[in-house]
Formats: sequence, C-alpha cells, structure tokens
Amino acid sequence: MRIYEIDGKLYTSVTTILKYTESEEEQAYNNRWRQYKADCEQEAILEKASKRGDVIHNCLANWINKEPKSLEPLLEFGMNEDRQNLIEEDMRAFEWLASEQLVYSKTHKFAGTLDGLAKWDNKTVIVDFKTSNKTYTDYDASEKLPQLAAYVIALEEIEDIKIDAVIIANLNCKLKTRGFTFFLFDYEQIMEAKLCFLSRLIEFRNNYNIDNLILNASIGKD
Repeated sequence: MRIYEIDGKLYTSVTTILKYTESEEEQAYNNRWRQYKADCEQEAILEKASKRGDVIHNCLANWINKEPKSLEPLLEFGMNEDRQNLIEEDMRAFEWLASEQLVYSKTHKFAGTLDGLAKWDNKTVIVDFKTSNKTYTDYDASEKLPQLAAYVIALEEIEDIKIDAVIIANLNCKLKTRGFTFFLFDYEQIMEAKLCFLSRLIEFRNNYNIDNLILNASIGKD
C-alpha cells in the first residue's frame, strides 16, 4: 500500500485503491504477471523495464519544466535522434501548464501524482504517459481511465478548474519510426470513469481496515 502525507494528514494513493479493488479479470491477469515475475530469470528484464519507465517519465518531465529542452537520456533505450524528434514534435502539440503535479481530495481522502496538465485544442487536459513494449489498444488505454478520473476529481477540487478531456500518451519503446500513440477520452467518458472510481473507493473502504494497511504502507508517489 502507498500513502501520501499532506499537511500532516494521510491520504491513500489512487493506485492503491485501484489495486485493492481489481475485478476478477484484472486479478487473473495480475496473478499471471506475478507468476511471470517469480521466474528469477525474468527479474533483470523487469527491473530494466521499471528503470526505463522511470527514466523516460523523468526525461519527459524535465523536457516540460526545463530549458534547454532535451530528450537525450532516451538514447539509453535505443531512441535515436530521429525518434526523439518525433517524440518532441508530439510534445510540442501541447501548451504545458504543469508536470508531476501532486493532486489530492480532502473530501475523499486520496491522492496521486499526474504526469502532465496542458492546453490542447482549446481544451484543458490531463496527459498520462505510459511506456510499453507494444502499442496500446483502445482496451489497454480504457483500463487506465479510472486512475485519470481520480486525478480529475482531485484537481477540480483543489484548483477549481474544469478538465475537458484526458489523454493517454503511449510510447512503444520498441518502435523506431513514430512518437506517441494518443488515446483521447472526452468529458462524458470521464464522468462515467469518475463514478467507477468512486464506487471502487467505497468498496475499498468497506472491505479493508485502512489503519492496518497504513502500518505497512510506503510514502511516495503513484
């Protein structure tokens, strides 16, 4: 379990809530994944993938926040200058407002860290970066929507702004000739996902002793 400490108060992370309220289908998939991880021969591969995801996220956040802008760290993962230019072209399609922003809901007592907040096509959008070894399908992207809907709930509460859409930006690390694959979810889809997340939040609180879970929790970001 992961928690956030904000102004002396503890908030359950969004990813923890979703993990503890997985559907049977999600549980079956994750059980297969855990079995896969149990194979010691694969540990180095998984560790590399985890490191890759962290490095790429940090690289994109630095690109948003710092000058001069550079994606050079992506070279470590075989993304040459041509691929970097494609990624940068996609990044410049947005007017970035924030990156790696902590968001939380005092009303619902959860928190998380969103990857990016931006203006796009006259809309205010949350952008979530996902790295993978295959290009996401619509189903893969939709499975991530409750997480982003939670960020929308929190951001609209603490910032008093309206989020028009959320975008999942999937970066297939094995491709050489394209930047991101984008998946756009509009306001109506966000509203449905909000209800889904809040339902799972209620399920989480009803089924688990939060105080006991907190004793074994780590403090950090989603």
